Amino acid sequence: MEKVVFLLLCCIFSFPSCLFGKADPLLLRLDRVLKERSHYDRQKEQRLDSLRTLLVHTSSPDESYRLRELLAGEYELYIADSAIIYLGQNLEIARQYRWKDRITETLLKQAAALSISGMYKEAWDKRDQVRREDLPDELLPLWYDLGRQLYSFMHTYSYRDGVAGEYQSQEKLYRDSLLRVLPASSPVYRLYQAEEMYAAGQLSVARQHLLSLMDTLPDTSNIYARAAFTLAYIYRDEGHSDLYTDYLALSAISDVRASVKENAALQYLAVALYEKGDIDRAYRYIKSSLEDAIFCNARLRTVEISRMLPVIDAAYTHQVRQQRRQLIFFSGTGLSAFLFPDRGTGRYLPTDKEVTNCTGQTPAGQSHQRRIHWSLSGSVLCVY
Repeated sequence: MEKVVFLLLCCIFSFPSCLFGKADPLLLRLDRVLKERSHYDRQKEQRLDSLRTLLVHTSSPDESYRLRELLAGEYELYIADSAIIYLGQNLEIARQYRWKDRITETLLKQAAALSISGMYKEAWDKRDQVRREDLPDELLPLWYDLGRQLYSFMHTYSYRDGVAGEYQSQEKLYRDSLLRVLPASSPVYRLYQAEEMYAAGQLSVARQHLLSLMDTLPDTSNIYARAAFTLAYIYRDEGHSDLYTDYLALSAISDVRASVKENAALQYLAVALYEKGDIDRAYRYIKSSLEDAIFCNARLRTVEISRMLPVIDAAYTHQVRQQRRQLIFFSGTGLSAFLFPDRGTGRYLPTDKEVTNCTGQTPAGQSHQRRIHWSLSGSVLCVY
């Protein structure tokens, strides 16, 4: 009987994972990667420590600038505020030595980091310090990509249809200009080209471009993660909901392994799984996504996730309560069966009164024992 009760309890708590987890190996893989997140973050911190050590021991202004630039690049999608600080220090160095192109480059990179933090006004202010006409050709991709990124964020986080449409149009204009100045063989060019095809409704062609691009990239590359994210939406628009979640999972796996804290895939995957009824994973993923956004100090990403969290949290709380009720019910059933094994066999147990009538006396301790049985059973049912 104890084995039966144990199996029933196992079924209660393993049911969600049995129903959803085994069906999708990518979700199981994402679960494992999320459990190892601290390992990938330690690797990130080791790279940062190495760069900071080199910075402390350098006396060359040029080398100091270069190391701060590398640190800012490592921090940009990890802790955006730290990237802004290192770029600010580089701006001081570049101005001190009158490195004109480096001043321009640093202003644009600082604006990009500010946009990741959700500080759009400050980002535009930095950008406005740079005149398009004064840019050397090698900085044009940075200029156009900054405009594309700013309008992309503003489009994503705008909740007014008219304004969002205008931001989307501006994003497209900057992406078009960016494609004209990027090397056609570069991975970033191929990514934006596929995004352009997707925006034009050429889903099949865009899908093939992105699949081909992902085959050429390491799976921890940010371009890989972004390609998988765009592919997810192509599959969604084509009506393939399973592939939609699969490619969101691939994008999320890439982000976690690369310690990218400013990410989108995990939160949208959480919503998709919530809609499919996989509440346990949806809750874990949305919480993990919120932790990343807070860690990175991605302000508007935090706000967006916070809008989704209460709905998923309520569903998760409801599920936990149901599981508790089932636990109590089966515990009560199992306990009753354990305490009254003869009832499960169909045999009849005589009452104290019947025993007394037959024998003239109540068996020692029997009435007291029966009261304990009902008291235990009653207490469980009261909790239920």
